[in-house]
Amino acid sequence: MQASNVWGGLNAENPANFDGKPAGLLSVNGKLYMAVTEQGSFFRQKICESTNHGATWNCTGWVFDYPGGMWSSMSFLQFGQDYQGARDNYVYVYTHMDGSSAPRNNILLGRVAKENVMDRNSYEFFTGLDGNNNPTWSSNINDSVPTFSDPNSVGFGRNIMYHPTLDRYILMSHHDEDGGWGIFDAPEPWGPWTTVAYFDAWLDTKFKFGFNIPLKWVSGSDFVMVFSGIGKYDDWNTVKGTFITEAIPEPTNPPQTPSGLSIIIQ
Repeated sequence: MQASNVWGGLNAENPANFDGKPAGLLSVNGKLYMAVTEQGSFFRQKICESTNHGATWNCTGWVFDYPGGMWSSMSFLQFGQDYQGARDNYVYVYTHMDGSSAPRNNILLGRVAKENVMDRNSYEFFTGLDGNNNPTWSSNINDSVPTFSDPNSVGFGRNIMYHPTLDRYILMSHHDEDGGWGIFDAPEPWGPWTTVAYFDAWLDTKFKFGFNIPLKWVSGSDFVMVFSGIGKYDDWNTVKGTFITEAIPEPTNPPQTPSGLSIIIQ
């Protein structure tokens, strides 16, 4: 297998036309969408779109720019190749709350119709559950309430995917800079979240982040996870694992004892 640099950076086929860091990447109906944190303005998030597989990008004229860094590090809920396994017509997005100060304990949830990802006015934000446990939404970003909380903090670069075999939503996030991270699962994109596995100083105390399970590398209950970090982990790291399912008890809020879903990492 060979790889080439399509856009931006060293020996790229096409030069970059803006600076920043991608926080999330998604393909929907043949279009790529990238959430970009602006270079030098890390609390400003914009969305860029490519219709030619990443060769060129066009970005929104607007940005998510809110106090405390809200919506400055956005992740997309992954449903597989070209979003073909999506539950409905929405793209779901997540961000950590209060990104400008520690501790960062909460994750927020938003959604937008698949055809309107580039339209700021089309975004809605999770505001809780009604009396029938159905999610409620608001177009006012200030009405947002957390969909996930960890008293030990949540980090940037959290990743969320739908596991079709397990019929569960899987969330991964680091919670400190000493090698701590966790895996959580839920029946819906908004929860309730239970703890699958929770690690402190995993492997060692080096800072690790960006934990992600690409759906391309999921086979039944087996998976390959990728992550990065600092020092010797500042690289593309892969780990094999297996989800083990049991009878799932009443939800336990993170980061307490694991739910009926657990993992073995090889």
